[in-house]
Amino acid sequence: MAEPETSMEKFWRKAAKDPIVPIGAAVTAGILLAGLRAFNRGDKQRSQQLMRYRVLAQGITIAGMMVGIVGLHNRKASEPPAAPPTNSPY
Repeated sequence: MAEPETSMEKFWRKAAKDPIVPIGAAVTAGILLAGLRAFNRGDKQRSQQLMRYRVLAQGITIAGMMVGIVGLHNRKASEPPAAPPTNSPY
């Protein structure tokens, strides 16, 4: 009997299948941290620019998620329906 999948194993399996989402989340977080650091240092112009880039990165990440969802839906729709169980008493 196989052991249940841990949270980290599930994360890495899904990240390998659809890498756009974790990469996009990491890029978004990096831009956010850089923008906050610029704001903290008093460079408001750079901070504002980085916040705009963050919004762009978030949009690309959401678009990647939507493409993944549509792709999963299309894969499931193209699969043949599951056969009824053969050991049914009816």
